[in-house]
Amino acid sequence: MGSLYGTRRVARGEVACHNMLFNLFIVGAAKCGTSHLMWLFERTPGFRVSPCHEDHVFDGAGPEAYPIVGPDSAPILVTKCPTYLQIPSIAPKIQAYNPEVKIIICLRDHYDLICSNYDWRHRDATGGLDQFQHTVTEALEVYPSWRSGEAQDYEELHGPGGYVGRGLFAKGVQRYFDLFGRDRVFLWRLDGPDYEGMSRFLGVDVSPNIRIKRRSATGEQKSSREQRVRWLRSLPQLVTLVQQDISSLRRLDALP
Repeated sequence: MGSLYGTRRVARGEVACHNMLFNLFIVGAAKCGTSHLMWLFERTPGFRVSPCHEDHVFDGAGPEAYPIVGPDSAPILVTKCPTYLQIPSIAPKIQAYNPEVKIIICLRDHYDLICSNYDWRHRDATGGLDQFQHTVTEALEVYPSWRSGEAQDYEELHGPGGYVGRGLFAKGVQRYFDLFGRDRVFLWRLDGPDYEGMSRFLGVDVSPNIRIKRRSATGEQKSSREQRVRWLRSLPQLVTLVQQDISSLRRLDALP
């Protein structure tokens, strides 16, 4: 089967739209279960899933077109890119691309997310707690320079301040609510997954027998994570940012 959009290659950042359009975007946040949902949809009847792990077309950091595979009869064409939640310029691009699109936003505990982002970016690091503390301290120094508290592009989002900025959700959630409406945006939590609600939102039954497969953490790993979270909760600047984000999410009725 050829590409969903035919053979024409488009310039990076240009909208690829020929005969069919993606109608479901998983927009982030990173390390909140976006890959799990793609894995789930790939195994659920009714979906066509992009073969790219992440389609970074709208942030200029990925492929030049949207390749796709799957049965022609599937009603839901799904792609994901976890940077799309927290870069302000991207939501309008998605709306211009397909005004009828549905959006899934993945969330999780703020402090746990910082640890997960660090573990992902420093998979081979050996510095232990000291290196973790240095990295987060640097992020807290850089983050205030972000315009309006949000990254303006891919590079800034993945720069030093990103360890803080990627862990704040409310502004991105508000933006997608405003542009697409509450009925077209579904919030899904990694630490409290609602598969039944997601099935109602999509109009397609998501198999209740497929669940997140987690590696069992060792006692040492659990102790390390708990130690880091305790340290994060001791940082007044970070605690203030997290509490402000939680308060904003509550005002949006975006928390369970």
